[in-house]
Amino acid sequence: MNTQVTDILANRNELAANLADIMPAENIYPSQGNYVLIRVKDAAACMKYIGEQGIILRNQSKQLMLENSIRITVGSATEMERTLAALKAYLESEA
Repeated sequence: MNTQVTDILANRNELAANLADIMPAENIYPSQGNYVLIRVKDAAACMKYIGEQGIILRNQSKQLMLENSIRITVGSATEMERTLAALKAYLESEA
């Protein structure tokens, strides 16, 4: 199990760093868990776009003070690359 935890932490840190390359850093919240929380302009539209790619994220907009926030659960490096590419395409499409 130690190897799995190490992999998740490494993938989380890499995901957060890669997200900082495609969106403002203030929209990426620090995490000590197995997820990264981000804020976008329109969480519902982002969830729809990403969902159409077959990727499941969690819309946190109904949580107190998390309007337009999305939780990305950390997976394998391949899953994170796919998620990052879809999120980048979404962000470029809304610009």
